[in-house]
Amino acid sequence: MRLRHLIFLVLSAGLITALGGTTTASSAEPISLVLLYDNSGSGRYVLYGEPEIQTKVAVRTPRDKVVSAIAKSIPPNVKIRIASFGQRVLISPNWVETEEGLRGAFSSVTQDPGPSPVWDGLYEVSALLETVAGSRVVVLVTDGMASANVHGFEESKARIVQAKVIVHVAAWKRADSNDVRDDPKGDPSTRLRLLAQGTGGTFAVVPLVDLPAYFTEMMRKLSVQTWEQPDNVSGFKEYR
Repeated sequence: MRLRHLIFLVLSAGLITALGGTTTASSAEPISLVLLYDNSGSGRYVLYGEPEIQTKVAVRTPRDKVVSAIAKSIPPNVKIRIASFGQRVLISPNWVETEEGLRGAFSSVTQDPGPSPVWDGLYEVSALLETVAGSRVVVLVTDGMASANVHGFEESKARIVQAKVIVHVAAWKRADSNDVRDDPKGDPSTRLRLLAQGTGGTFAVVPLVDLPAYFTEMMRKLSVQTWEQPDNVSGFKEYR
């Protein structure tokens, strides 16, 4: 079953891996990409830098480098919106394709740090992308924590499948951590791995310094690849 993609940029701790899927679709097919990132108290510095870095205007934050990497390599058939979750879920109002547009999109979803409603973020982005023509992909950027959700994991998963969205998770990893953060009560990083696999996406653990390279490679893959969601989403049975 050919899938139209929305891209959830999932930034979680991970190694850069090839974005999975098939290579049969035309590169001219429109692709709608949503970069969903963690703006919680634990994850905010991933794209905005540590608090002490944020006060130094001359220092380029991870967000600046990611924006530049995407802008320099975005294929002509890809359009992007940015979303964040923290105090609430925010989604940028317009589709953008330029570096200036990306910076404006990030600014429109900046919010004070809060909890980690990752399932709400995935639910709301899937609802938005369900009516978009073309391929649909989500790239989620998170540290693997989940809290203060209105929509549970199962509800979010059902919405993703209904909208035929491919979920890619880029889990970020701190230099002082050996793995993705995990909430012992909910085990969200395990669920994120299974969600990516079950929708035909990928789960990658990405050290912070490698995030720009991760997105450069993602844009390159988008120019030649689209994905298909498995007819039998076998991975889902593992966490029902």
